[in-house]
Amino acid sequence: MSWDLRDAPFVDVAALHLLSTPTGPQRVMRLANLHPQARRLLTIACDLFPDAGFDRYLNTPGAHQAA
Repeated sequence: MSWDLRDAPFVDVAALHLLSTPTGPQRVMRLANLHPQARRLLTIACDLFPDAGFDRYLNTPGAHQAA
């Protein structure tokens, strides 16, 4: 399962909560088309919560910056 964030120029802590909440077999596996703000939020979350695994969303194919 992937989230295409092309049309989401802003995300907040609610998105982090959704990404960190196990949802069974349909857990988010990757994020695509991250805007700079979302990338920055994930980078900060990686620094603050290194064991949460947010770095996996920054290092997946398609996580490039949205156009």
